[in-house]
Amino acid sequence: MMGANKDSRARLQDVATAAGVHVGTASRALNAHTTKRIRPETVERVRRVAEELGYHVNTVARALKTRRSYLIGCLLPDLGNAAASPVMRGMERTLSAAGYSLIVANTDDDAENARRLADKMLQSSVDGLLISTARRKDALVEQLRHGFAPFVLVNRTVDRGGVWEVVYANQYGLRLVVEYLAQLGHQQIGYVGGPGDTSTGMRRMEGFVDAAQALGISYAPVSETTHYTLEEGLRVGSILLNSHPDLTAIVTGNDLLALGVIKAAATLGLVCPRDLSVVGFNDMPLVDQMPQEVKTRARESLNQANNNIERPAIMPQISNALVNFV
Repeated sequence: MMGANKDSRARLQDVATAAGVHVGTASRALNAHTTKRIRPETVERVRRVAEELGYHVNTVARALKTRRSYLIGCLLPDLGNAAASPVMRGMERTLSAAGYSLIVANTDDDAENARRLADKMLQSSVDGLLISTARRKDALVEQLRHGFAPFVLVNRTVDRGGVWEVVYANQYGLRLVVEYLAQLGHQQIGYVGGPGDTSTGMRRMEGFVDAAQALGISYAPVSETTHYTLEEGLRVGSILLNSHPDLTAIVTGNDLLALGVIKAAATLGLVCPRDLSVVGFNDMPLVDQMPQEVKTRARESLNQANNNIERPAIMPQISNALVNFV
């Protein structure tokens, strides 16, 4: 075959020459966003030649020329949280279908790490950012408002508003939780929430308190954690259970906190759900190890209710607040 030696670094011109097409045609045939402009048989021939020559598209050069990298950066607070896995999978699947690739970075839920990693991504010419690390007052979000790159907040948002966001129906979800517990006969309920400087921590706590007050349910003082982790659920859950041994149920701000509370209950000799009902939020993977008959009832009632939630016309939202009962 004519063209570059396979052991050398093939160029786009080599591919075009070997395929018998103009270099511009070869470029379009190798770009997922422009292949529709070329006849399918030409695209197939150019791609076959590129593979035979070992040619790889220089995405950096293409980005400089087109000012599009087809890369999207994603900042996550904790890759160790199992709830992040289905979120990333959904992002990647959706972006891939549109011809984009996803770059994921773990910030350890640290604001300075988030800012540093966002800067690196922007320096790498990502076309946009998906940010799951926002605080209610967030310096990085304020910086991005000035037009450095398009961005969407995921799961968490900011108090100021005016941003694109994909978030849970947090308050509504917690209201459903409290109503369900009330239907089961619980009247002494505790709450272990997430960090108060996050929208998820604040809104889920507000949803719990508002629902408990509306139903006349007695609840222990709201307990706040510093991070959404099993360890924090264990620490705060232990304090709550020791100071309020009369509780029959505890609602938590996410599933990891729920697992920590269950562990705290076990250290006190309490068995869930016989002695204490514990509720999580997020429906993360592996929570299907919980009692199926209870969890299924919760899912069904919440799924039915979620079908009635109106989605705003401007700001996209995920109205999904699955919880698990143990």
